[in-house]
Amino acid sequence: MSQTRTADQQMRYQKRVDELLAMLKEQGEYHKQVDNAAEWAKLKEKHGDALTIKQCYPALGQKVLEEIATNFYDAVYADDANWFADQFRNASPKEEAILNQWTFFVEHMGGPKVFEFWRNPGAETLVRFTHQRFRMTMAGLGRWLDHMQGAVRKTGLNERAPELAQLFINWCMAFGQHMVEHPI
Repeated sequence: MSQTRTADQQMRYQKRVDELLAMLKEQGEYHKQVDNAAEWAKLKEKHGDALTIKQCYPALGQKVLEEIATNFYDAVYADDANWFADQFRNASPKEEAILNQWTFFVEHMGGPKVFEFWRNPGAETLVRFTHQRFRMTMAGLGRWLDHMQGAVRKTGLNERAPELAQLFINWCMAFGQHMVEHPI
């Protein structure tokens, strides 16, 4: 059974979403078009081999990260393997999962502090608490990564900036592996 909200919860949720989007618009970040390949080249020139995922927000941008999260959760929530998909469906409504994920991506890839804004201070503790209900197995990790790779491919990032897409996927693989080896 998937999570649903009361009318009051939905109203509070929408108010926070509106505040978040207003903050991004004020900073000039909301759905800003980013030339992924050009920005990636600038980052590579500046950081060379020391480039990490934490510096990639300028090359990814909020719009692409939101598209990845949307594509990912569309696939996860539609997955016919209930043993996998129900963990997500039962955790939160899809639109909330999407918002949580792209704000997490933005902040952890060097963008504005939108995840902290969205989830309030103590967001890292909340990430741990939220994920403790997930019991990631190697089979689950494989499915999770397949959906994440499909989500990235669907944005076209693989064609525009293949090294950037691979760095993103490698980061996701490391995160997922950590979830298997060190369940929260």
